Amino acid sequence: MDENSGPKVDLLGDPWTPPRDPRGRKRHKRCPKVAETVALLASRHTPVVDIALRVQLSEPTLRKYYFRELEKGGAIIQALMLERMYRRAQDGVVGAARWVQEQLDKAALQDASRSYGHRQPAEGRAAKPEVIGKKEQRQRAAEEVAEGGSLFRPPPPPKAH
Repeated sequence: MDENSGPKVDLLGDPWTPPRDPRGRKRHKRCPKVAETVALLASRHTPVVDIALRVQLSEPTLRKYYFRELEKGGAIIQALMLERMYRRAQDGVVGAARWVQEQLDKAALQDASRSYGHRQPAEGRAAKPEVIGKKEQRQRAAEEVAEGGSLFRPPPPPKAH
């Protein structure tokens, strides 16, 4: 009997399988530097096609691995800048400390205006009157005419003396 006639096994006696085909492109590995570039370009509303060309990726690969940066690029870049300037401020750079303080003040003002804008009116205060735009006024006038009313009323008769 020939030793090669049975099932193929390796030297340890495990079933032998052929090696995987090494051809084909390797899977993309997400890179923080590319992510930062994508976020920066997306914050400037650069088209996705141009971003893909800049970072040398296909458009589907870019959308698959960097979708957060494409959606929220501006917020990501602002956060990165704030972090970096804060580190420089900790190192003693006065200009960076001023910039960080300005950004924190702006954020506090925005938070205050958001919370103030969503307040419910107090019970003692009268609610603001409804503001009606031109289109709504015209629509209401047209509905009044359609119901039988008249938009143009004749002037009153002259008074007799």
